[in-house]
Amino acid sequence: METQTIYILIATTDCRILQNDFFQQLETSEDLQLIVSNQNIHSDANLVWEKPFTQVIQSKTKGISNNRNELLLAVKNKKGIALIADDDVSYVPDFQDLVRNNYVKNIDFAVLTFQIKTPESVPYKKYQTVEIELDSNSLLNRHKTLSISSIEITFDIEKVSQTNVMFDTKLGIGSEKYVGGEEVIFLQELLHKSLKIKYIPTYLVIHPLESSGKNYSLKLMETFAVVFKKTYGILAYPFILYFALKKRNQLQNVSLWKIITKMCSASW
Repeated sequence: METQTIYILIATTDCRILQNDFFQQLETSEDLQLIVSNQNIHSDANLVWEKPFTQVIQSKTKGISNNRNELLLAVKNKKGIALIADDDVSYVPDFQDLVRNNYVKNIDFAVLTFQIKTPESVPYKKYQTVEIELDSNSLLNRHKTLSISSIEITFDIEKVSQTNVMFDTKLGIGSEKYVGGEEVIFLQELLHKSLKIKYIPTYLVIHPLESSGKNYSLKLMETFAVVFKKTYGILAYPFILYFALKKRNQLQNVSLWKIITKMCSASW
């Protein structure tokens, strides 16, 4: 069987990928290629990286969703498997065999998601211990996408490219409107296109644990609200109320009423 090419799609800003020792030392080949999209946020310097089997995109856009869309466009006419990456990740030693073997075993699936662990081999979050299949746009399937991080996502390039689904540029870090949730809506749109998604309970990605947790703000709460609305429809409002009550103490000097009204009024 022909070896599937793996493309690691790396979103970076201000050339920070050059500080990543794993990618600097990674041996690339025809079967393992890097595509890097660099946005200038605080620096005007273009990314210069003459690594073999590496494509560099100097993006003029802002925001993580725009950056990831540059990468989706770069692989649109290719065949193989794509891994969504950031500039601060690395992978387990056998990641290539792990990814390829799971796609051979799950030939009907367009997306396989995996687990993240810290450099200390601690689980990055609480994970299910069994495989989970998402193969329709049911409410339960939409709910399950809420726990998936972008760097856990891998996909069959041909299957995903045929849908023309992209990341919503109103969502994600650097967006002018909302500061997250872009990967959730991306996966839900793929489900809506009848693609199949499976969670594999195996470590793939290594990422430092962000011990400080989320820095909650009204903007972040509004982001959760629009994702809830997209996910649950009219049933989102009980989730909004519950989440506002749960997180109100993490927003200092902001009344519960203001949090709830902001979340309820957040719109696409």
